[in-house]
Amino acid sequence: MSALPGSGTAALLCVERDPEACHRSLIAQRLTEQHHVTIEHLRPL
Repeated sequence: MSALPGSGTAALLCVERDPEACHRSLIAQRLTEQHHVTIEHLRPL
């Protein structure tokens, strides 16, 4: 099992416009719940 780094920034990328329509929202939710990381979804203008 690998561990999350103690610092730094990571990005999850996908071709879906909305996070709710993509697998990244599931990963982001789990990271928030289990590791208390801050998630920011970047959306096109």
